[in-house]
Amino acid sequence: NQRLGFDWFGSVACSGAEMKDVSYSRDYYPENSQAKFRNDNNIDNDVRLGEYLLDLIPGYNTQQIITQDKSPSVITLSVGGNDIGFGSIITACVTQPECYTSRDSRERLADQIDEKIPELAKLYRSLREDMSGDKLLYIVGYPSIIRHDSSCASVLSPHERSFASSLIDYLNEAVRSAALRAGVRFVDV
Repeated sequence: NQRLGFDWFGSVACSGAEMKDVSYSRDYYPENSQAKFRNDNNIDNDVRLGEYLLDLIPGYNTQQIITQDKSPSVITLSVGGNDIGFGSIITACVTQPECYTSRDSRERLADQIDEKIPELAKLYRSLREDMSGDKLLYIVGYPSIIRHDSSCASVLSPHERSFASSLIDYLNEAVRSAALRAGVRFVDV
């Protein structure tokens, strides 16, 4: 932290989180979420953490609540993959002989990704509006999980490796498009 010039650094990342875990609206239901609101039912009586530490437990609150409270000068956010079921898609490719081989199945997936662009843009705008002054919001894309020509991923066929690469590229274009709509910075990893 000191080398980077940060006075404070905190991660509120939540593995498996979706957009609803970053920000919520009237139709947010904590029981269906990775994020859990702090209340007496969620706190183990044997665990007594200070309010500050409790807020920083990843997945305990929605990330936007924490960013509003802590007012960070820089936020990086990567979200969207879990909203399209990325893990299930890749699992299907590993466990089934071939995945997404038909044009229809790929078009449905592309449509599903495209449908998330307005929701992503709305989320990014909401976060940006919470930040004032010279604070920065960076929307981070997804890394390639496998190179198309990689031999270390022999569990996937050449077709599946190509599909995985194309899927990441398409998802990143959707995230980039939403960031542009919201007027925030996109970082291609």
